[in-house]
Amino acid sequence: MRRAGARLTALLVAAAAIAAEPAIEVNDPWISEAPPGTGVAAAYLEIRNGGETPATLIGASSPRFDRVEMHESGIRDGMASMRRLEQVEIPPQGRVAFAPGGGHFMLFGKPPLPRAGEDVPLALQFADGTVVELSIPVRRGKPDDHAREGPAE
Repeated sequence: MRRAGARLTALLVAAAAIAAEPAIEVNDPWISEAPPGTGVAAAYLEIRNGGETPATLIGASSPRFDRVEMHESGIRDGMASMRRLEQVEIPPQGRVAFAPGGGHFMLFGKPPLPRAGEDVPLALQFADGTVVELSIPVRRGKPDDHAREGPAE
């Protein structure tokens, strides 16, 4: 009976460890170095949801900036446009790319903004209370220089 109890305990501990694994994974985060004297920069990254339920990103923050907003760029009626996003849903087992020409994080601050080679803290906030803390490198070059292949989903 003791062995069965020990096996059950081991299985419960293993199940709890698996359940505790984070479902959110962030890949290739980077910030485009802003031109000198400007007060705004853009951050890009990919979020993967390895969970079985949707994950809803509701915001981001950084102690290095006054505010951080989620935006989406695109072409509408032949004109470039940008709109603020209040939330972004990442489907179960899916991904969302914040990439040049699409979704991105606008980082508003006072000059001087971080320069290439620096790392910037950024916290992603999800509707379920999850916070993902990142350290994002600043890269020199235009956002198009770092664009990734593939759909933004």
